[in-house]
Amino acid sequence: MIRVGVIQINTASSKEENLQKIDMYVAQAAKENCHLVAFPELFNCMVKKDLMKENSEDQHGPTCLHLQELAKKYSLYILGGSMLYINDSLDLPQNRSFFYGPQGDLLANYAKIHLFDIDIPGKVTHYESQRITPGDEVVSVETPLGHIGLSICYDLRFPELFSRLRNKGAQIIMLPAAFTYQTGKSHWDILIRARAIETQTFVIAPNQCGKLPIGIEAYGHSMICDPWGNVLAQAGEDEGIIFADLDMDYLQKVRSEMPVWNHKRLN
Repeated sequence: MIRVGVIQINTASSKEENLQKIDMYVAQAAKENCHLVAFPELFNCMVKKDLMKENSEDQHGPTCLHLQELAKKYSLYILGGSMLYINDSLDLPQNRSFFYGPQGDLLANYAKIHLFDIDIPGKVTHYESQRITPGDEVVSVETPLGHIGLSICYDLRFPELFSRLRNKGAQIIMLPAAFTYQTGKSHWDILIRARAIETQTFVIAPNQCGKLPIGIEAYGHSMICDPWGNVLAQAGEDEGIIFADLDMDYLQKVRSEMPVWNHKRLN
């Protein structure tokens, strides 16, 4: 069994405030004997377009150093949801996840491939592609917990990415998000369950909640879903943390009893 803690927050524009909040929830997860803790998309800072570049960091910045220390302090695997990442080769930041092991070692990092562009008149308008440089690499990593694949938010709508993660060996897929209320109430639950069923993986989906500084309202309802599509745990619309135990023997049972990935895959 792998015990997972999923943290749901409403990210402010202050990094200090957000990291203090994260510290509190990680300490709570450690008391619950979690092996893995995951945060939402843009967990450390949420700012409007004109402030994004100055609030971006690289892997040697204060946010990643803080994650390393948390992972070491509590001997946990930590998925730092995502943050605004910048280096000398980028004109615009990336939306990038960082995944740390219990020794504080960086195991993998992933830049969001599919950027969230939406325009529902009178409800929500957001063009991430005007603010963010997309990634181009499918990322997964083998760990003692299992093979873990990385994705971020809008990636959920692209099943081919999840299929590629499964082909790379993923048993658990991480999906930190800031899924909007307008789209989340219609699609969040069903898409997470669909991706879990299609790939026969556990899907771990920490989401933002409430009105965010960038002007959108997040849906909340963070979720932990098993390979049969069962919801193991789900949050409401407020900040908090949910827990679930991932039974890796059950994952193997699902895959052996319905071996859909033994069939020829279409190109």
